[in-house]
Amino acid sequence: MRRLPGAHSLGRVSEDGKIPFPLKETPEERSPEAPGVPRSQRTEWNVRDSDGTLILRPAQHGLEDPGTRWTAECASRYRKPVLLCDPENPDDVAKAQHWISEHHISTLNVAGPSERTCPGIGGSAERFVVNALTTSEG
Repeated sequence: MRRLPGAHSLGRVSEDGKIPFPLKETPEERSPEAPGVPRSQRTEWNVRDSDGTLILRPAQHGLEDPGTRWTAECASRYRKPVLLCDPENPDDVAKAQHWISEHHISTLNVAGPSERTCPGIGGSAERFVVNALTTSEG
């Protein structure tokens, strides 16, 4: 999901409610290539329109959800760099920093399981991304 200047939210919602910022909506909820995956069109466009995708999934989470699997498939289809990291592993922050630098990522797509399927992932993912981006710029 991207924040776009001058864009308007037409009521787009996420799992935890209405999205409070402007965005560019997809015309359809599901991609024709992944009709069984909720929000698959948005996922595909986020991969397509970014320089690379960082997938955050705790090692202990185990099973990969359909949305995360679709994200990885889109990255392969669009030939975009993709990196899988465990947001609970401090060593993966440096790994992500190196990957971002190596691939000259300026628009980063961050993906992974939802809070509903992986409780606590939202906070872990936010801390991970802030650390990876803050430390790499300093």
